[in-house]
Amino acid sequence: MGDPLGAPPEELIRQEIAAIGLHQAIVLTQAAAGLLLAVVAAVTTRRHLRRLRAAPSDGEPTPLPE
Repeated sequence: MGDPLGAPPEELIRQEIAAIGLHQAIVLTQAAAGLLLAVVAAVTTRRHLRRLRAAPSDGEPTPLPE
């Protein structure tokens, strides 16, 4: 933050507001990253389930597309 003994109160308040804003930006970034990860996991799971449903039932593994 700042030096509480040498900085004027207005500067300390400004620094506190900046720190709170930075913290909120970090939290929102983490939330967005978590949401993106959840979407990627859901899409990947859905693709794998479709591949499993479309797989022949003779016990042979389904070849992966290249």
